[in-house]
Amino acid sequence: MAGGELNGKEKVHVDKGPQRSRFGIREIGPLLIVVIIGVVAVTYWLRPKSPPSEEPGPPEFARKTVVISNFDGQMDERGFPFSYSGPQGHQVDFEAVVEDKDEAIKRDGNYLKLRWNLEELQYCGWGIGQLRDKNGLDLTNAESLSMQVLGADGNESFEVKIKDTGGKEASVVSRRYTGRLPQNTWTELVIPFKDFEQQEANLASIENVSIGISLPVSGKSGMIFIDDIKLVLRVSPGS
Repeated sequence: MAGGELNGKEKVHVDKGPQRSRFGIREIGPLLIVVIIGVVAVTYWLRPKSPPSEEPGPPEFARKTVVISNFDGQMDERGFPFSYSGPQGHQVDFEAVVEDKDEAIKRDGNYLKLRWNLEELQYCGWGIGQLRDKNGLDLTNAESLSMQVLGADGNESFEVKIKDTGGKEASVVSRRYTGRLPQNTWTELVIPFKDFEQQEANLASIENVSIGISLPVSGKSGMIFIDDIKLVLRVSPGS
């Protein structure tokens, strides 16, 4: 080669700079979108799944309130007093009255007043008997026994008993549920019926409910007022 001329038979290499990929943004864009959609779909299907919600079914049972006594009905429905004089045979100083005389009590209708002054081993109270069924009342479906209670001094306590037709009893002490009664204020005493279940009485044949007063539980003297003794029963819906 002379004078800077190229020989017609020689090849000349021309440097075009760095080579670019043949895929441009127009080609990559759709592929990228497909990848993103795939990732989102996989993430959605692999997410923790909540269990299917179930429609609430009908309740297994309903509750029915039965009034044992509100002391406003006939005398045989109100109940009866009882007392035990103890081995000495002394008369029990005990007053049991169904009345509505004291306006300070602030109660609609009648209520039961129990006042006592006991000697050793004496016992007294009020029973609501026969529960309208000579074969006893089936209380295996009972949920609770309740009553309204007012204490004259505010520290009274008593036993609540149930007795079956065979003479077996189950009892609880009121203070366990009410604590110290507030003075001159009506308080609802609610006893879960399961607290009777572990005792001897046959709940399928209950004859009576009673309020018991004794020295160990109630002290030598005191006065209480009782009203609206009720049972709450579990029954089939619609019954």
